[in-house]
Amino acid sequence: VWATPAGEILDVFQALVRPVVHPKLTPFCRRLTGIEQIDVDGAELFPVVAHQLAAFAQRHQSDLVMTWGSWGQFDAKQLIKDCERHGVSHPLPGFEHVNLKRQFAKARKIKEVGMARALQMVGMALEGSHHRGLDDARNIAKLLPWCRPT
Repeated sequence: VWATPAGEILDVFQALVRPVVHPKLTPFCRRLTGIEQIDVDGAELFPVVAHQLAAFAQRHQSDLVMTWGSWGQFDAKQLIKDCERHGVSHPLPGFEHVNLKRQFAKARKIKEVGMARALQMVGMALEGSHHRGLDDARNIAKLLPWCRPT
């Protein structure tokens, strides 16, 4: 999602990537994400989706410092690994990654908590399917106001 620091969602991008290292989804993965094998079998390969993500980000770039965030470091590290594996450039060049899980914890002076727990702490309900990319991104955007130092 493209969101303001206040958590207002301005635009969304969603795409599935066809897996190449482990092309068959495990039952655990299907239960966790709600994604079915048929969904990924027809999905684009990573280089195509990386290009689509880059185009999405470029539509919104400005002279401001551009950042992207995730709940923890896993997504940032995985994106780098996938770019290296597929020999493509990072789709968000010049964007600083922010670990919003850490920012939330620092702002509230607590230990790091999961996204669902963070929503609960601020009195918000988790919407959509937990561990489904776009739904998680929307929920994380709702937490942005609580990820800034007080």
